Amino acid sequence: MSAAVAFTAVMIAREFILNRKSGNARLNVVIAVLNLSFGILFILRATYILTEPGYVFLTNNIVDMAFFTLLPLFEVSWNVCFFIINSHRTYAELEKTVHDKILLDDVAIAAYADYREIFNSSNDAIFVYGTVTGDLLDINAKATQMYGYTLAELKEIVDFSSGEPGYTHDDALNMIKKAIDGEPQIFEWKSRNKNGDVFWVEINLKRVQIGSSDRIVAIIRDIEERKRAEEQRRANDEKMQQVQRLESLGVMAGGIAHDFNNLLMIIQGNIDMAHMSVSHESRPGKFLNAAAKACVSAAELTKQMLAYAGKGRMLIQSVNVNDLIDEIKSILEANLTKNININCSLDKGIPKIAADSSQIKQLIINLVINASEAIGDAPGKISIKTGVHVFDDALMDDDSILMSDNMEPGSFIFIEVSDTGSGIDKAALSKIFEPFFSTKITGRGLGLAAVMGIIRNMGGAIRVISEKGKGTVFTLYLPSVERSPGAI
Repeated sequence: MSAAVAFTAVMIAREFILNRKSGNARLNVVIAVLNLSFGILFILRATYILTEPGYVFLTNNIVDMAFFTLLPLFEVSWNVCFFIINSHRTYAELEKTVHDKILLDDVAIAAYADYREIFNSSNDAIFVYGTVTGDLLDINAKATQMYGYTLAELKEIVDFSSGEPGYTHDDALNMIKKAIDGEPQIFEWKSRNKNGDVFWVEINLKRVQIGSSDRIVAIIRDIEERKRAEEQRRANDEKMQQVQRLESLGVMAGGIAHDFNNLLMIIQGNIDMAHMSVSHESRPGKFLNAAAKACVSAAELTKQMLAYAGKGRMLIQSVNVNDLIDEIKSILEANLTKNININCSLDKGIPKIAADSSQIKQLIINLVINASEAIGDAPGKISIKTGVHVFDDALMDDDSILMSDNMEPGSFIFIEVSDTGSGIDKAALSKIFEPFFSTKITGRGLGLAAVMGIIRNMGGAIRVISEKGKGTVFTLYLPSVERSPGAI
């Protein structure tokens, strides 16, 4: 009896556990109770038969024979049917589980596809590295486009730096180490692509957790255009500052020149009055002669100051630049040292310009004197060249050309003076048109400053190309009388 009860309890527990998720636990308990009832009847009857004296099982009671035969068959049949039903239910659950798994896989595949779409549609290059080995694990499409390498090629390359000071592989490793330590890094960098071109990028390094793994994600943005715009803006600012500085100096120089010229007139007048009382050959007369010469030199200085300020007196006429160069060539050759040769290449077909001939001569003489000083005692050559140059809107935006505010597009004649001298470094190049600035002797004069003033007053332009140790080329652009149709 106890065995039957225990057996039935085990069956109830088994059926309950197998069917707790399907909602059939009550039905299984009922079936288990029926099994228990059949078991109890079977055990009671068997106990009675075995304990009844003189009872013969197969001959005395045909009912018992039927009972002991049919009851087990019924029990087995019932449980077989129930097993088939339960098995069908288990298969349905298995089928549902597989279906759910397939749905989950589809969702995961769709999510991964969305991730790749976002990953590859980014306008920035994205690199994903392992934090332990430092191996490159993944890149997006923009990285391939930006650097020109495939993922397989990039895995073999560990250095994308330009190699310039401050942008070396070791500098990059220091940034990566800080990112691995948990300190995000944002910095500008000079990078190199597959073609060897160096370009500016902005790199954002950060340690992140992707799934259960730590990764270093590098987001790289191409800022080459931005850096060019910044450089252009910086150059424009410097150019504007230089123009404003020269204009301010011009105003100051003009004011000083007028006041100084008034004083010179008084001094010269008193010298002339003194000469009326003493002989030129006397001792006091010689002192007066020296003072008069100093006044003449001072007057020339005021002329240069006025020319720089654009306020000098000018006699405007139609001038052929080639004729002026021919006039002063012999004077230039006589004043140059024997180690310097001067060559002229003049375009005979250039048009005339409207200018003061004395000022044009002064421009050329000042440039040739500067060239001879740059050559010094070493053998060298100075070349003077003339020709025609047409300025269009594109050339008007050229930052290497210093233009007058009133300069208009059109036909210009150019005077080019080049030398094989020591050249001018970049720092000095931005100051050469300031009054009394010189790379040779401090306070030498207003040579190039006067040149700039005359050019500005004529509505022209000037370009200087120079490099330390490689000579200098000055090119003056002066508006011609025969302007192009686009000029005013």
